Amino acid sequence: MRIFANHAHVFPRAVREDGTVDALLRVMDDCGIEKAVAFATFPSFLGPGDEEPNRALGARIASEERLTGFGVIDFTRSDLEEQVEAIAALGFPGIKLHPAFQRVRVDGEPACRVYAAAERLGLFLSFHTGIHWHRIADYNLLLFDEVAYRFPALRFSLEHVGGYCFFHEAVAVMQNNRKSPPRIYAGLTSVFDRDANRFWYQSDERIRELLWQTGEDASIFGLDFPYNGAEKIRAAIDHICALEISDEAKEKLLGGNLRQIKAEYGHTNLSVSCAQDITGLAKAHGLRLIETTAEGWEFRIDGDPPAQEFLAELVQSGIFPERFEIREPSLHEIFIEKVGAAQ
Repeated sequence: MRIFANHAHVFPRAVREDGTVDALLRVMDDCGIEKAVAFATFPSFLGPGDEEPNRALGARIASEERLTGFGVIDFTRSDLEEQVEAIAALGFPGIKLHPAFQRVRVDGEPACRVYAAAERLGLFLSFHTGIHWHRIADYNLLLFDEVAYRFPALRFSLEHVGGYCFFHEAVAVMQNNRKSPPRIYAGLTSVFDRDANRFWYQSDERIRELLWQTGEDASIFGLDFPYNGAEKIRAAIDHICALEISDEAKEKLLGGNLRQIKAEYGHTNLSVSCAQDITGLAKAHGLRLIETTAEGWEFRIDGDPPAQEFLAELVQSGIFPERFEIREPSLHEIFIEKVGAAQ
């Protein structure tokens, strides 16, 4: 089974030696995990001289095809929208948010500024849910229904499915906003260990109820690395494989659903360099301009079709970019093929 897992926190070696990207890759190898989502380090773990965490993660995993990066937000700064835009510009398809740890109210003004920017840029949000030693009124599970209502195009996961205490509230939010494809996902992260993770524990009966209520397409498996090491992660994978659910459901939980999310959000950036001004054509094909640089333009892509149409029109117009770089090789191969044929 090709496992694609969410929810791996990574740290600089000086902060947590067992939480580095290299350590994550070793754990993935030990557990038979093909790919994973790596979260940038929350700024509160870092010192004044440390590199900005999103840029640091982007540089570290640029050549790691097995890892997909999610950015983080520094709520002590005022430039919240700009931080979201910078995350999108790095090619990250999502953001990790932890309202209780970051001391941010779920439906507060700073958080909503981040949601609005993420919705505009098509970024996926991964929220910690469940108790975490902060005023519960700030991160009550039902507040996520307000988030879904106010930002109807935003998609996100409720990690830990509300934890032991708020499972039913999490299911209520998911059901109240159920769509196809899903827009709210249950994050099955640290939910199978009754002893070590009792705050977020979910029984097998609850997992079956979750799938019964919300469907097989709306749950994703998470690692909670490095708080869970290889032994606990292997145990969680084995636990899912032993659940009394269909093999198809197991495949979806262990990678299929997250792979679908990645397919929809992974075509994040398109970099184009050429002598002509192509911004008008790009806008007509649904490409959103992120940044203009000395080398060219960075666009946000909403899936394959607009990029393919844009590429075809460039070639038909006699415009042959010096650079046309995208995240999915299939589109890059299309570019090479079309330009080669035109020349």
